[in-house]
Amino acid sequence: MEQSFDFEQIGKKMPYSVPDGFFEKMETEVMSQITASPKGKQERTPHGRVMCIVKRVALAAAAVAALVLVLHTVIPRYAAHKALVDVEKAFDQLTPDDQAFLLQVYEDDVFMNE
Repeated sequence: MEQSFDFEQIGKKMPYSVPDGFFEKMETEVMSQITASPKGKQERTPHGRVMCIVKRVALAAAAVAALVLVLHTVIPRYAAHKALVDVEKAFDQLTPDDQAFLLQVYEDDVFMNE
């Protein structure tokens, strides 16, 4: 049931057509609808007001959730960076012999340098 598909048989002709005057007619209809629509604020039904409030509350909750998520990922990174800075300051306060010893222990550690 396998058939080969040949683009040369199709050609370059557009397979769809539009009736004459379609776009002009559509333009006049759209323009008449735009000018016929009432301007200004429309009255909302009680249901519409409730839905508006629900949407605003949902957006506020989503914003708070996004803020919590961002802070949850940023604060641990800041704390880890601060801890590394503290370790670096403590390392700088050691004597050169102690620094050399710690570097030697680090280089010889099997688990740290795999």
